[in-house]
Amino acid sequence: MSLDIYDTYYIYYIETNFICILLLSFILVAYIKEMRAAAETIYYNAVIMETILYCLADMLTAIFSGQNLPGARLILWLSNAIYIAFPALLVVTWGQYIVIHMKRYGFQKSVFERIFRILVMAGFVITLSSPVTHFAFYLDAGNFYHRNPGAYVVPILSYVYMIYDTGRLLLLGRKIDSLEGRREAKTFSIFIVPCLLFSLVQMFVYGCTTAQVGFTIGFIIVYIIGQQNKISKDALTGLNNRREFENQFDNMAKNAEKLLVGMIDIDFFKSINDTYGHVEGDQAIKKISLVLARSCAACKNEGGFFLSRYGGDEFVILSKEFNEGADQALMDAINAELAMVNETKDTPYALCVSIGTACGPVTCREDAIAIMDKADSEMYREKKAKHL
Repeated sequence: MSLDIYDTYYIYYIETNFICILLLSFILVAYIKEMRAAAETIYYNAVIMETILYCLADMLTAIFSGQNLPGARLILWLSNAIYIAFPALLVVTWGQYIVIHMKRYGFQKSVFERIFRILVMAGFVITLSSPVTHFAFYLDAGNFYHRNPGAYVVPILSYVYMIYDTGRLLLLGRKIDSLEGRREAKTFSIFIVPCLLFSLVQMFVYGCTTAQVGFTIGFIIVYIIGQQNKISKDALTGLNNRREFENQFDNMAKNAEKLLVGMIDIDFFKSINDTYGHVEGDQAIKKISLVLARSCAACKNEGGFFLSRYGGDEFVILSKEFNEGADQALMDAINAELAMVNETKDTPYALCVSIGTACGPVTCREDAIAIMDKADSEMYREKKAKHL
């Protein structure tokens, strides 16, 4: 094929890869600034740079395809080999990043994962040898690329490996106590969706270059969700923060027909801080966060609950869709979860909270504020009853 600056094929390949490189470079620079000291940074940086090299290889195949310029054939052999083989390296590097990042939540290498990695890397090496073996592709006399059946080996091995790792992440996410850990497990699980979909398009639509687009979209999704979590999530507990609470409260005040508010405050929190220090105080807040999250999950049949850290040792629960008696069911669930936590006796003090709930119809923002004030009053009434 004769290369022409206006040729659709040329423009499509160059623009697609150039845009991907720009977006990936932005994410790489942003991540380096934010996570410079993190142990897993080297793997995240590596997988981004590998994807950039993947895009560059595809650009070179488009530029030199069908050309008889000096060195063009060598460039085409190398660039095509890199483009076909690199998905294997990408998924292995990404898998290592996940293992290191999620290790704090109990995610570890399994025997099957080790086997998958060996198979994937074997496919990587064999595919790289294609300029000699013609395993995955060959170039004809006119320097045009032709796919061989071996071209399917790396994608199949790579995505089976990714599906396996994603399944393990989803299962782990259901077991992790940490709210932040569950959120990260879900975020990383989303990564495979665009990667797999766009790669399947490329596998079955010959001449369509979309695999790198899938990887780029995957990285963008992970980055955006990460930034969104930083804005809306409390850094200590992983719960929704005060800013997100305000947004939800305003939305419910405008659109809800009824509203349930639960105000929760940790009892004797000042005493915990004064006696055991602020580090232990932070641990108490994190444990109560888990208690409340589990309680809301246990009462999901009673309604949909929005849980937020309100400030300090205070928390708030909102619901606009709830059954009659949901407030009592929620308080019972919280007390039951607290009892289970205190039975472990892993702290020299017992965790307890004061809870105030209120619910009623909402016709304007003033109604919502009145319901919240009533819940707050009920909570302080309970604290006074305990002589706090």
